[in-house]
Amino acid sequence: MISKLILFSNFLVFVVSDGYICQGGTLVNPPLDLTEPFYFPENWNEGLPPATFNASQYCNWRINMLEGMYATVTFYKDADGADSSATQIFVDYPNGDNVYLQDNDDAPYIFTKQQFQISLIAHEKQGKFSFKVVWSEYPAEMCKINIPLDQYQLIPQASTNCAVTFTAPNKVWLIAFNGLFNQASSFLRHSAVFEGGSVNGNFLGTLDKANGLNIWSNGKSLTVYTFGMQMQDNRYVFLGMDANAAGGNVQRFDGLDCTDTPPESCYVYAYSYDVGNKAVITASRNIDYLYYVRRLAENATLSVYEGQIDKDHLLTTISGTNYNQKLPLAVKNTVKIYKVDTMLTQVSLTNDSERAGYGKIAVLTGTGMQTVVHSFDYRQLSLEQDTFETFTADILVNFKFNVVSFDVNGNTTLDIEIYQNGLTVLSETFTKDYKPRSSGYTAFGDKISVKYQTYGRATKGFEVDFACTSKDATTPQPTTPKTTAIPKTTVIQSTVSTPVITTEKIITTTKGSSQNYALICFLAEVLYLLN
Repeated sequence: MISKLILFSNFLVFVVSDGYICQGGTLVNPPLDLTEPFYFPENWNEGLPPATFNASQYCNWRINMLEGMYATVTFYKDADGADSSATQIFVDYPNGDNVYLQDNDDAPYIFTKQQFQISLIAHEKQGKFSFKVVWSEYPAEMCKINIPLDQYQLIPQASTNCAVTFTAPNKVWLIAFNGLFNQASSFLRHSAVFEGGSVNGNFLGTLDKANGLNIWSNGKSLTVYTFGMQMQDNRYVFLGMDANAAGGNVQRFDGLDCTDTPPESCYVYAYSYDVGNKAVITASRNIDYLYYVRRLAENATLSVYEGQIDKDHLLTTISGTNYNQKLPLAVKNTVKIYKVDTMLTQVSLTNDSERAGYGKIAVLTGTGMQTVVHSFDYRQLSLEQDTFETFTADILVNFKFNVVSFDVNGNTTLDIEIYQNGLTVLSETFTKDYKPRSSGYTAFGDKISVKYQTYGRATKGFEVDFACTSKDATTPQPTTPKTTAIPKTTVIQSTVSTPVITTEKIITTTKGSSQNYALICFLAEVLYLLN
């Protein structure tokens, strides 16, 4: 029979004129009726301000749970005042992890079997502290999601009422995403991670820990349970991967989600030193735009991966010497990974193409611009590959592009057009019967558009690499666009597609020399027409 039991070992609680006093520790067991919460102090409840405690004392509570139970605990603390060292109040999880409690943070904590502890160390100042414990049983019929991993996959998961079990060939590596700006800790701590395939395994930590330090299973599987926590927009909350999927040279990941973050505060921060390294992962159906380098050493290289961490999924590398040519950059796929090889990097990230200045070509004399245009789920069979992107320049530039990959299913088309002063100077429509040449294409203009259409069929997408410079250019005559007959097909709109990029924001220009150059080209064209 379970009974409510409070054992006092040199423990005394009483109220004096200036607060309560406690010496020693107490053990608290769950009650027979789980609807009855435990309050401390006993004559306090959540409708009252937290109770005052006296200075110069130590209190400890050890709170038990039985198999199949968990506890939801709400703390009410106002004890830091002007000197946060005056009082220390912290909790110890069943695995030994401890967390210091913050003032005025009443978001609940979750604790699992067998026992957790609450400690209060008061120094020379008084403070206010109370708490409430509610015991609950896990659902009798708990739904289960099993996710098998191979040695390369990185699989994200949204919040769910089910227990989620990852199983890997070696060990499971778990990363969580800080989905709420300044509230990530309180949100992610409403969770528990267990060793093995159920909630009966040993407690490994919370998703809050998985975000900052990551969690590894001891065996080949672990289970995540979020106690009914639901995230808006079905965004991803955590991600599982095999322990070897990072290639052996990453010690931990930061899970980054800037959905609720002020734009100026969102950036990729990765480092690599002898004493440790950290890479960054994002997971969403949004496009990441990298657009401004805050810190990056000349000898450092930031590698950008899509989907997996291997050379086949490497989108590009950004260094301290080429970032002017590479940024802004659109990074796609559900999972994006950012890893630096030495020292550290800090690069601004946004999901807003206009803020990034994406689609506007800013050519620096002697350097040019290089970019990669591809479908969102490139390399994966998907119905969501349709893409339409446009890039414009304020001056005439020399475009050089190469079609790296072009997957076709039925009537799939890839249209690439280059314009000069509103007139088409190059137009190519690639189909299953007309494939792009390997030597690439070159044209002189001020705008390029890339359009990939699948007409509702699944493909593995496409990739087009192009570069543009303002030197060594010749002025061709505008030509009539070439057309290719396309069979009539009902177009099925995809639920998610790559957005049309039409931004006009300029990142960097060198207008003095560029305008003179454009004028010379214009006069040359006039003389050509007069002849």
